[in-house]
Amino acid sequence: MKISYPILLTISYLFFIMSNIMILFFNLELGLKFNATISIFADLFFLGYLWCPDEN
Repeated sequence: MKISYPILLTISYLFFIMSNIMILFFNLELGLKFNATISIFADLFFLGYLWCPDEN
């Protein structure tokens, strides 16, 4: 199964937007934990995207 890293990055950054909305309108602590979790996954996806060889 081939992983599409740009799609995963897009989804992870959409979660960043959701976490910022949570911080603004809901529980600050829950939003910060969610933001930290998503940032870890986004960093891992981005590193995977940088490290994977181009397959053309």
